[in-house]
Amino acid sequence: MQRLEELLTGFNTKYSSSIEALIVNAEKMKVACDRIKESWSGSCIGYHSKLYYGEFEKPPRGEYFSVEWGGINGLSEAWRERTTEEVKTAIEQLVGNEFKVSLFEKDIENLAQETEDFETNVELFISSIVGKDSTHPLSELEKVEPKKKRKDYILNSIPQNA
Repeated sequence: MQRLEELLTGFNTKYSSSIEALIVNAEKMKVACDRIKESWSGSCIGYHSKLYYGEFEKPPRGEYFSVEWGGINGLSEAWRERTTEEVKTAIEQLVGNEFKVSLFEKDIENLAQETEDFETNVELFISSIVGKDSTHPLSELEKVEPKKKRKDYILNSIPQNA
């Protein structure tokens, strides 16, 4: 048990400040993304999926985009097609503090890999002390799968009427 506590303490010491910083930035990024989402057309079809209102602001009442009718009845000039880079830049500006989406993604990937390595080390350690006839004490533990959670989050954020 002492060795297991040492592994956990070592991981916590090494990564707790990184985790805290990532959590703070993730919360800021979610607020920024929610704000930008208000300016999005809400459509997942064709070029409509790349339309944002103005400078990523919520359109006024009479200028909402119609997912059903698209641009058939004409669009205000404020609706503009935006690139992925423009959206990332808007997120970075809203988060502030020289935040970079690409660096945030890289930090998340690095932490995810370190977490998977830590889980493997813990499993190996426990396997080495548990008898072959025993049920593994971590068998009911859910594995961390950050990419799956990100994909689920994105899919759940897409409007269901699109």
